[in-house]
Amino acid sequence: MNDAFTRLSNTDLQAVIAALRSGRLSSPYTGLQVARVVPAAISAFVQTALLQLEAEGFSPGQIATVLSLIELDRMRGRTSELPIDLVTSGPEAPGISNRDTSVVVRELFAHATQSVLVVGYAVYQGRRVFESLARRMEELVSVSKVS
Repeated sequence: MNDAFTRLSNTDLQAVIAALRSGRLSSPYTGLQVARVVPAAISAFVQTALLQLEAEGFSPGQIATVLSLIELDRMRGRTSELPIDLVTSGPEAPGISNRDTSVVVRELFAHATQSVLVVGYAVYQGRRVFESLARRMEELVSVSKVS
């Protein structure tokens, strides 16, 4: 099955759920019918996903229930997208607001729970920069040993 439903914004997901429950969206899930509910750019993907679920025996109500579970999962903070914090640094320039990279990196490292990806071509004072990450890793290792 394609990932059409996970591509939907929360608003579009809610619209599909409501349309399925109200009967505005029903079998045979035509392209025109689907395009009235979701943006045209993804309507073909959503139509294909609906037809696949129907072929597997899902009723409109059951599809709405599955989509409601996706919505609930999103509300609880789980998404397929990883949170990304982009930090830029460099010389000050009019109209460009740069944050102090070392401050932001230390803050991110201090709160890391699973993984950290650092990309750069040079790290100035690397020992100082990575000190908070090393400390955080030690904290997490000692907590896991206690558990």
